[in-house]
Amino acid sequence: MVSNLEKNVERTYALVLRLTVNDMMITYGKSKYK
Repeated sequence: MVSNLEKNVERTYALVLRLTVNDMMITYGKSKYK
């Protein structure tokens, strides 16, 4: 059952990527509007 594991990895990677981008946008916004 490799496909199930791959789905989990993809989901986790997407979540981490989204959080990282979100954090970067917040940091960029704070430094931009200060």
